[in-house]
Order: sequence, then structure tokens, then C-alpha cells
Amino acid sequence: RVEYIEGYAIAPLAEAMMAADPALKAAFEAKLAAEPEFAADGDARLQWFYERTPFYDDRFRLYPVGREN
Repeated sequence: RVEYIEGYAIAPLAEAMMAADPALKAAFEAKLAAEPEFAADGDARLQWFYERTPFYDDRFRLYPVGREN
């Protein structure tokens, strides 16, 4: 994947996001409690926050397909 963010950049951003949004913090803590694999994987935790930033490209590898009749 070409689109990513370095851990040293997303970690402070994740802390700021949680401080600014209590609902996001609660969702993250619930996921930590519910999924031990997620809780043990630092990269997955940072990816979770990255997917909730405006920098994440949710259309990555989405190609337009046209159809002619």
C-alpha cells in the first residue's frame, strides 16, 4: 500500500484525537477490550486511528468502471 502514515507522526495525532473526541476514545477502548489480537498489535492500533483521519484515502485502488449499452 502506498498510502500510509509513519508511527511517529500518527501517535501524537491519535492522542490529540482521543483528547478532542470522547466518543472516539470510548470506541477505541471498547475495541481494545473486545479484541485481544488488536490490543497486542501496535501497528493495527495506529492504523485504526489513521483510518479516522482526513488523510486516509478510503478510495485507494478504487477504479471507475464504465458500461456501454
